[in-house]
Amino acid sequence: LYYDADLQRPVVLNYVNKYGAKNSFAFTLKHTEDITSTSESFKRNVVNYGSLSTANVEHSSRKLVKAAKQSFTINTDYINEYYVQQLEELILSEYVWASIPHVSSSLIPVTITDKKIAKKNHINDRMIQYTFAIEVARDYINTIR
Repeated sequence: LYYDADLQRPVVLNYVNKYGAKNSFAFTLKHTEDITSTSESFKRNVVNYGSLSTANVEHSSRKLVKAAKQSFTINTDYINEYYVQQLEELILSEYVWASIPHVSSSLIPVTITDKKIAKKNHINDRMIQYTFAIEVARDYINTIR
């Protein structure tokens, strides 16, 4: 697939295909980013035992972030049927890395969260376009302290 680097900054997925070779695929249409987190809150004691007073400037209710994940929804351009097998290998790959503009200058390990791919063809569907959901394969923030 060809794209104009000045107009589009694609999300490029690099992956290991079923033959063990490295391959890549550019997702040139719109991509969106989502950040989700799970947390608990707890109460803590803010009494100053030296003066036996409470300071109203401290947080007595605290939030403990358990996990935070960053995920993306990415879209292919309108593609030829020739690329459908490449997308099938991408969804079956265990090792996928993403190059995402405005997020990181290096490759990010990701997992594809879609469980199936509906193969389309030009005869029935005219123009073929696919949407994938990917999730960064590490926590968004470090919760291990």
